[in-house]
Amino acid sequence: METTLFNTGEAHALPPIDEFLKADCGYVIDFLVNDQHVRLRSDMTSLRHLVAQVQAEQSRPSTDLDRMAKVLADFEEVVLDHINREEQIVFPLICILEGRGALPLYSRMNIQSPVIRLESDHDETVSVFESFRELTDGYRAPETATSSYNALVTGLAEFEALLRNHISVERHALFARICEKICSPFYTLAPRVISQLPATRREAFQKWPRSHRAVFISYIPHLRQSPLYATIA
Repeated sequence: METTLFNTGEAHALPPIDEFLKADCGYVIDFLVNDQHVRLRSDMTSLRHLVAQVQAEQSRPSTDLDRMAKVLADFEEVVLDHINREEQIVFPLICILEGRGALPLYSRMNIQSPVIRLESDHDETVSVFESFRELTDGYRAPETATSSYNALVTGLAEFEALLRNHISVERHALFARICEKICSPFYTLAPRVISQLPATRREAFQKWPRSHRAVFISYIPHLRQSPLYATIA
């Protein structure tokens, strides 16, 4: 039985990032929830079914396929938890922030913590993609591969591209913008504090994602209590 999945080509293409940088946060959130999250949920289900189908076609057990199934199952759980937290916690808070302007400090803290966790999820995603690439020889199927295995390898490659684009939109067009907005009262203190760090720590700080740096800056009045301070202190 053949399994068809994924929209390929233009149907899976993402609009230029500039379109999201210029748009308001409501537009970005609507795109993420109603387009990207729908695709992610659908593709995760399709990939899980494809792995099971390929396993069933094998004449003997495959360690690599068993590992792929385990990695994919664990990753699906992480991805679904991630997007559920976005939809149920972070995105509604962003909408409130955009509607009311500057929020009190306690409200800012409410959004900073989940944003940091979401960004950590994004960083961990890279290691999962490395596992997929390792298990599929860089998303290359052998000449003797079945049509199901070919579909699985293609699907994994497309899923990585989709998720990397998704992360880019969230990080640059949403999280960084919101973090800058809620942290702006503290920006004037940033250069003085950063300049006091050892050179190697300053360099490490500058390599952080923009939204991480913004959250760090917001903690400057209570620097040593910041959850980010230990990573560069």
